Amino acid sequence: MEEKYTFNKKKLRLEPIHNSKCEFCSKGFSDNMERNLFADIYKVHDKTNLIVYKSIKFDKIKVGIPRCSSCFVNHYENEVKSWVILIIIAVLISILSFFFSTLLGVFLIIPLAFSTYILQTRLRDYLISKAFIFSPSDGTKKDPNLKSLLTNGWTTTPPSF
Repeated sequence: MEEKYTFNKKKLRLEPIHNSKCEFCSKGFSDNMERNLFADIYKVHDKTNLIVYKSIKFDKIKVGIPRCSSCFVNHYENEVKSWVILIIIAVLISILSFFFSTLLGVFLIIPLAFSTYILQTRLRDYLISKAFIFSPSDGTKKDPNLKSLLTNGWTTTPPSF
């Protein structure tokens, strides 16, 4: 695992070595460090849960998932497309809700606000899958180096009580 990553002390992250195979399309190679996907991982050291005091001590580090330039562009463009589509839908629903101008109109806006992020993520993943590459979440799950860290006690979810 040590050969696959270098530790960047300035940015406090594990960076994949230059020209690593892309985890999203398995065709290209990582050529620009800033175009890689960096996932946060956590390791809990100590949890204290007293009646009047709660504390969690943990480490957090970013791990680079190799991504080629074409996958980076595809992920970025589909992220923007999905947000634009959802903003247009939100504006249309808001305009329609003002036509109803009753409690029904107000109740149409509330679920829209809560479901926007979930819809955006699913729409983005759908648009990316049409290009036959993995989405950012699927590519992260597939990375063998990240899998080895996860088996050694690290986790991708932030610690909580």
